[in-house]
Amino acid sequence: MVFREQRQIVELILSRLVDTFSSRILYPKNRTELDDIHDKLLESFDANVKPEHPLDGFSFDTANVTTQCAAVEVACDTYYGPLMYGLVQDVDSSIVEFKAAMESAGIQDVMTELQSQADAYLAGK
Repeated sequence: MVFREQRQIVELILSRLVDTFSSRILYPKNRTELDDIHDKLLESFDANVKPEHPLDGFSFDTANVTTQCAAVEVACDTYYGPLMYGLVQDVDSSIVEFKAAMESAGIQDVMTELQSQADAYLAGK
């Protein structure tokens, strides 16, 4: 019996906390201009959400290009971070090296495989 009463008390406290929290978040008592701007932004965002994309549900199977995907990942690990964090002395030459590393890693094979799988997926819809 004691356990049941303790559980009921905990559930009551939690329900009141949730009610208090949600009323503060969802129903502010003293709305400000910022609340109106927030609402307009949400409405604008919701109005621009596309209901469905043709490739929704598509999943790329890397089985045919496993080696190339691994090599592309190594190239990205080697060049992308330093470029993005400004850790390279010559950005232009690093980009050229990055592109060359991606090409030698087989990025074109990965892109070709991805495109063929996407085309097959769309044809099957």
